[in-house]
Amino acid sequence: MTRFANAYWSPDYRSGIELLTKQLSESFDQLHELRKFIFNYMNYHHSNSEFMAKLAKESFPMSSSFREKRAERRVFSGTIKYPKEQVPKEVDIKYIFKEFVDRTSLELQLQLNLASEIETEVLGKITAFVKLHEPQMKTTLDRFQELLDEYDDSRLRMESSKQKYDEMIRLGELEEPNRADHESDENTASGPSTPKKDETLNRIAQTHEGAQEKTFTFPLILGGGIKFDDEERLEAFLSKAIATIKTVRRKIPFPGYRNEIFSSEQLCDYLKTHRPHGFNPTRVSLERVGQGLIDKKIIVGTGLFSHKFKSEGMWFEWSQDAVDFAEFKDQSTSNIISLSKSLLNLEESSKKVNEVAASTSKKFNDLFKNVKTSLMKPKFSEEVLQELEEEYNESYEDVQRVKHLLDMEIFYKSQMFEKFEKVRIEVIYQSLTKLLEILFKHSSVATDSLHHFASNFIEKLNKPENYLRDLHNLLTKNSTGIYFPAIVLPHHGLKDHSDLTTLNVSFQNIRLNFNLYKDIPLQVKYSDADPESLLSTWSLPLLLKNTIEATLKAPKAKLRQYWIASIDHQEYWLVKLEIIQLIQGFQPDENLDPQDEKAVEIALVKAVVEQLSKTSVKRQLNFLKNWLLETSDSVIPCTVYDSLLNLNGVSVSNRATADDYLKILSSIPRGNLCSLIFILESIAFIFDLKPIQGYGLSDDIVELQDEDDDLGLIVDQLNSMDTIGAVPFLHLILRPSVIKSSTGFKPSMLVYNSILQTLLRLDIREKLCLALIANERKFIERSRRQEQNLGLHIKANSRVTSKNRVPSRVTAEGEVEDKPSVDVNKTISSPTPKTANSISGDQFSLRPFRTGSTPRPSPMSSPVHKKGVSADITRARSDSGHLISIDKTEEEGQDD
Repeated sequence: MTRFANAYWSPDYRSGIELLTKQLSESFDQLHELRKFIFNYMNYHHSNSEFMAKLAKESFPMSSSFREKRAERRVFSGTIKYPKEQVPKEVDIKYIFKEFVDRTSLELQLQLNLASEIETEVLGKITAFVKLHEPQMKTTLDRFQELLDEYDDSRLRMESSKQKYDEMIRLGELEEPNRADHESDENTASGPSTPKKDETLNRIAQTHEGAQEKTFTFPLILGGGIKFDDEERLEAFLSKAIATIKTVRRKIPFPGYRNEIFSSEQLCDYLKTHRPHGFNPTRVSLERVGQGLIDKKIIVGTGLFSHKFKSEGMWFEWSQDAVDFAEFKDQSTSNIISLSKSLLNLEESSKKVNEVAASTSKKFNDLFKNVKTSLMKPKFSEEVLQELEEEYNESYEDVQRVKHLLDMEIFYKSQMFEKFEKVRIEVIYQSLTKLLEILFKHSSVATDSLHHFASNFIEKLNKPENYLRDLHNLLTKNSTGIYFPAIVLPHHGLKDHSDLTTLNVSFQNIRLNFNLYKDIPLQVKYSDADPESLLSTWSLPLLLKNTIEATLKAPKAKLRQYWIASIDHQEYWLVKLEIIQLIQGFQPDENLDPQDEKAVEIALVKAVVEQLSKTSVKRQLNFLKNWLLETSDSVIPCTVYDSLLNLNGVSVSNRATADDYLKILSSIPRGNLCSLIFILESIAFIFDLKPIQGYGLSDDIVELQDEDDDLGLIVDQLNSMDTIGAVPFLHLILRPSVIKSSTGFKPSMLVYNSILQTLLRLDIREKLCLALIANERKFIERSRRQEQNLGLHIKANSRVTSKNRVPSRVTAEGEVEDKPSVDVNKTISSPTPKTANSISGDQFSLRPFRTGSTPRPSPMSSPVHKKGVSADITRARSDSGHLISIDKTEEEGQDD
């Protein structure tokens, strides 16, 4: 095989060295590409390990649903003890998921080990090899380039010395003929003859050629390997370059400088496109050519630091010598032609002006003599010739010395390059082989581990009995959701404190401001339609009373089935659509005053009840359930929801618990309490429970001492959630705040069963009914006192009882006395005594306006003027729960 030391020689040295440089560059490029490939391979596995670490952490965080719940941390004596997570006793979804997460952690460690071994065994060795040899090779190549540049410079100096020496020899040979010509010119007194004209023209041309030779010395060698043997090649190069390279004008012209400039990038692009013979357009060679143009004064920089050429970011202008030289050939030719023409004209007219020319011939001779003297070349000198010879000898010795250094450098460094290439090739082969060994070893380990994990999972974990166990645990630990109709605006559910007046304020008839689903206390009452109603049903919503009473005509067995059945949303929608269309198309009769809102509401409710009566009992009860769910608030207001739930955890006697229930429920608004008792009594009638003695017939309720019925089975049936779409019965009459539960609600069925069982107890129902009657009597008496304080004329008692009993009234002293029945026409102007919005007197002040019957958004909540003082008095309050505190205040005021 040929050795490197015998394969990189060339007569010009540059070709061999450039090829060797190119080969070494490719070798180092291969090493860098190999290192980059192995680094990316290592980085791939390292990135996989990071991704798996992130996957394991994010897939099994502390809040993961697959993680076993941890016990609360307790601090004893300032020491925090973290409970250890117990291993599950049985296989479930959480266990197998944790196994997969642990498997991910194992894969993470395997990937880290693989990346670490690749970095240590392969990448590190390649990096060390490159760091060791790359600086050495670059230093050697730089030395080669320095020697080449020095060799070119020494050759240029030698050629320049030789040229100067030859010129001096020619000057010596031409010295005598020039002297003879000078003497003959002085003796000439007449016009020149034709031979002398040719000699003069030749002499002028030689003078111009001498000027060219003084400007540039040929052969002209620029850095980078460009050489111009004569002025014609240089003139062609400059002419083409000046014509091709586009120039721009200076923004600010400077005196003494050309206004046309060009950039170094334009010059380099020209040299790349129109490269001279033998020129290799590399960055280094381009900058050397540019530096040579600066040194030869062919281009002139425009900045302060323009003596060093750079291929980017510099601006230059063509020197005047370069421009003159490029245009010199054409100019000299034109000058000779013009001079010859003038000489011909002079010869033709010489005869005519011979006499005049004789007098001025001396002046013209002196003029030509001065011009000739100024264009004469230096005279021959033996001393200068000797100096040029010595200069040539020195430059020749330099050329031979640098040539010897180049020979030795190529000879020794090529051997070093050969050793480097051998080691480099071995490193590439061995590195790839080592990488393959590492990958194969780790792949085997990972495969064995995965095979063991898969076998264990298939044989022990993936079994049908585990499926059933997880399904059973899922049903045991989680409860189903409860249907909760949406009556909250979407954006209100995101607020911490939402305005309750925005709940269910939509009207089915906006012209009459009628809302079928408004709050229970705001519904039209049974007493509004029948002033002779009992106190126990005085505040009962008319729609609720008539609907339930209409369903009681059906057999009890069917009613039990309908009350326990789930909600049929499709049937409800069909009935609801008919009712909505009925309400929207309602037109008051001629006998009905549209300004009388109460009368209009009564007529609308009766129309709705009549429409419901046309449907089946099943549809009526289905509509009633949904109506109870869609009201603004439940029958038992949400304000006491938490209090009732807290009672379930009080471990006291039944009597104390019953008193707590009575204390809470007796404080709710009268309309809500009346509705609750009426619904509970209906359920008691349907499920054959003991009813309240005399309820619905008289207000004289007698407490019985009978034992309670067995309510457990009935409560389980009413609150059952086994069927699809089922809703617990207690959810119909008791719900939490809509705002707090806008995102969902899941109650505790044990607590719900306990509350419903307490409400269905006979003693609880009796006490609630007695509390309701007492509240109604207090309300009537309070209304009477307010009317008296307002100075209104009271015609008779505002309360009329049923015909089968002697009515009783509340006196001013708070005692109940019997009184004969009175005629309805003798009552006050309004049959429904209600709390006035504000009163006047010593202890009261009159409000200038009333509030609407339904919460309305602004500006509809502005004061509304109504005719008659009695209408203000009879207007119902939206929340009679506040009347409890008002009762105490007013009674204290009366006592004082």
